[in-house]
Amino acid sequence: MLNLLCRRLLHSCSNAARTRRLRTASTATVVLLCLALSMVQARANPWAALEHPSAGTAQAHGKYTAGCVAGAQRLAPTEPGLRTMRLERRRNYGHPALLRYVRALGKHMLEAGFGAVLVGDLSMPRGGPTFSNHISHQSGLDADVWFRMHPADRPLALARRETLSATSFVDWPRRQLKPNWSEAQTEMLRFTAARREVQRVFVSAVIKQHLCQVTRGERTWLAKLRPWYGHADHMHVRLSCPTGSHGCRAQAAVPDGDGCDALEWWIKPRPAKKREKPEPRAKPSLPVACQALLSR
Repeated sequence: MLNLLCRRLLHSCSNAARTRRLRTASTATVVLLCLALSMVQARANPWAALEHPSAGTAQAHGKYTAGCVAGAQRLAPTEPGLRTMRLERRRNYGHPALLRYVRALGKHMLEAGFGAVLVGDLSMPRGGPTFSNHISHQSGLDADVWFRMHPADRPLALARRETLSATSFVDWPRRQLKPNWSEAQTEMLRFTAARREVQRVFVSAVIKQHLCQVTRGERTWLAKLRPWYGHADHMHVRLSCPTGSHGCRAQAAVPDGDGCDALEWWIKPRPAKKREKPEPRAKPSLPVACQALLSR
């Protein structure tokens, strides 16, 4: 976000300048401002200031909500069947196992004729906490994949990727899917949840309810679909701890059964409650191995 702001400020100064002298002065002012903002960013969250992964063997450390990743790999802006979004955020890095999954998904959806997959946040170059409300995505094992597809033969400009929004597929007041839901979204979830390395997939409860109703035959993959608020426009994919990542702290396994009988609580209307100011949470401490990544 900071890099995007600085780029836009520089562009505005260049367009507004009427003389070389004004352009030089304006640009110098913006450069100084960006440098100052970078220093503030680095002090507030040193993880967000890191621009490159660490060298060495890939390792996921800590929890999904309090961890980091060593030896991460970068997902390119455009790969077969994939378009990476919000590149200015530098959250297109992950453990190699995560990139293998994302690339397999893109290849599968492309070959099935559904188009290109739009990939949102993975992790930052070395994981760690972000500035936003994303508490997870810290250990390089989480990926946000948009339900919205993109035509495989149509380019997607880098600038457009910063402004294009994910599309909701849930009509929440009616507790049903919108007409834009198609076989593409169903196949995206089925393919993902059926993969061995995937630990769970967070989706809107309305989406899982629909799939519980229409799925025939093999249903074991439905167990990995976990209802969670705010997932009407994308799925949040979480991998199990990869082999060799001994410092990775896994989440509990999903309960037995397909989970289709436990959706009413998520879907039924509830009386409005007065919002109370939440108690401030203590920031979870990161593993010792993560602190070492900040200085490599």
